[in-house]
Amino acid sequence: LADASPMMAAIPTWLALGGAFLVAAIIVGASGQGVQGPVLNWAFPGLGHVVLGHRKRGFLAMAAILGNHQGHFACRHIRNHIKSAQLSFPEVPRLSALQTEALDLLDQLMPSPLLCYSMELERGDLQLLNSYVTLHSRTPFEDFEQADDKRHLLRLWLSIPASQPLPAAFEEYFGDVRAGAVRGGVRGSAITPEFVAYEQRQAAVMGMPLKAWADKSARV
Repeated sequence: LADASPMMAAIPTWLALGGAFLVAAIIVGASGQGVQGPVLNWAFPGLGHVVLGHRKRGFLAMAAILGNHQGHFACRHIRNHIKSAQLSFPEVPRLSALQTEALDLLDQLMPSPLLCYSMELERGDLQLLNSYVTLHSRTPFEDFEQADDKRHLLRLWLSIPASQPLPAAFEEYFGDVRAGAVRGGVRGSAITPEFVAYEQRQAAVMGMPLKAWADKSARV
């Protein structure tokens, strides 16, 4: 298990379960190379992404989709974030025809039954994913109307000392590309000095590098 892993726990049940889809990003990349050759490239250039900031506002980050650093493959892909950057930030370079073709190819490959594993989260299930090597999505679900009966989904972003290094093109998005660093995640809207102090103490105890958090959402 590497860091930057959304951990999701479904507590109450809901009326109609939505499906969860998982696919190994390295398989998608390898399949793309076989299908279209140069369309998917491990050094796919950095694209603009809109990322949710801790003030519930979007900030711009340039990030690659696929990368490989010191033998460690990494992937980060949410196409809606790329679309948002194209719409919201005129300074972001426009997608080329080749880049659009590559993104379309990813959209075609990811849900393929030959590559994708489907599952359903049920009451009390826990899902741990390594977001550097796993792409994941879900289908809609039907929830209860009563507020007390609605689905309660918990998310936790884990950073662990044994995490992999990331390519330099991932630094603006994740904040730190060093192996074992505390990185990534969407900061909450109620971060307190006490929390920051705890984070620093915990990183020191675990021997993990920790950069000071920069409020990038203030730039928007």
